[in-house]
Amino acid sequence: MADIVSILSKETAYTHPVSKIKVVETHVSWVFLTGKYAYKVKKPVNFGFLDYSTLERRKRFCEEELRINSRFSDMYVDVVPVGSEGIGKGEIVDYAVKMLQMPEESIMTGMLADGKITGTVMEKIADIITAFHKRNIADKRDSLTGIKLNWEENFLQTKDALNAESLGYIKARIERFLHDNEMLLKSRAAIRCHGDLHSGNIFIVEGTPYIFDAIEFNDRIAFCDPVLDIAFMAMDLEFHGRKDLADIFISSCQQEISTGLLTFYKCYRAYVRGKIAVFSKKPEEAAKYFLLAESYAKIL
Repeated sequence: MADIVSILSKETAYTHPVSKIKVVETHVSWVFLTGKYAYKVKKPVNFGFLDYSTLERRKRFCEEELRINSRFSDMYVDVVPVGSEGIGKGEIVDYAVKMLQMPEESIMTGMLADGKITGTVMEKIADIITAFHKRNIADKRDSLTGIKLNWEENFLQTKDALNAESLGYIKARIERFLHDNEMLLKSRAAIRCHGDLHSGNIFIVEGTPYIFDAIEFNDRIAFCDPVLDIAFMAMDLEFHGRKDLADIFISSCQQEISTGLLTFYKCYRAYVRGKIAVFSKKPEEAAKYFLLAESYAKIL
């Protein structure tokens, strides 16, 4: 396996001027910030729900990421080969998604902490995500089967991540909600959604939202009830102590959403964020998300 980090940490790896190279690592990718452009390389990992284990799969999912995310903004530029000597240089060892680099201080999570996110910004985000949902409405799928499988996978993958009492409690509440609301959930069609709509995946530049990192790697996760996208953003805002902005966002999406359904989906999104924090070896963050998921489960 080529040492991607070593290859792309050199200024000579790029075909354009580089001001400074910074590497941002997540549990599934490396992002190389060069000044004007950012290059995202997928790690050769397989978590079951996400499989980037082969070069062929990474190339295909880079192309899917470009195709899907280009519908949200003009941040996404191209898919480029990573060679043994750099971008497009030498024998191909991997692929990268090339994007316009946004100012690091414009990431929405940091702006939330600084009190710089307004209701107007939330209305703009609601408009973008609502338009995306409307464009995809023709391709409808079953949503109940997917959410059941996703919950089963969540519980299986986190059985050692939180105490047995909390896991058992959340699991019991979720199973009861699924049983008691089967007809409601069956009536909810799944369409292609963003699938990972939270403040860490949005830049705000001069009041304009740039949404990125929509799910491309698993249709079972990407195709869901559009209320799941709304619930994710709302949960994230509540996690950061901004229920006021969450309320503005929900109302701006202009959908009739039952309180129970929204809470159920917020519980799911909080639990998934807890799981991802576990994968990312961030136990304190995971504990906070699992606690939030439990608080939602209590009112189901």
